[in-house]
Amino acid sequence: DEVLFKISKCNKKLIICGDFNVNILENNSLSIKLLNLFKTYNLSNMFMEPTRITATSATCLDNIFTNIIPISKNIISKLDSDHCGQIIQFENVKKNV
Repeated sequence: DEVLFKISKCNKKLIICGDFNVNILENNSLSIKLLNLFKTYNLSNMFMEPTRITATSATCLDNIFTNIIPISKNIISKLDSDHCGQIIQFENVKKNV
């Protein structure tokens, strides 16, 4: 929270991505807390669909949060992993990202 606060004061474009190990498809206190944290800093999550698929579960653990509006976004599920790849395309983003 402190890092996001400092970064938000710079008024720059921001992309945060990773395996957050929180299934945002579940409506529980941890997922709500994570989504609200990013929402506080005007960062939108790009995917609300499974990004980790196994024989017994489909969860959204991996995500990208940004304040940049994408022109396209896709999930790639045909990888040699139980985690899906994510691709986002932005218009020309200036160097202040």
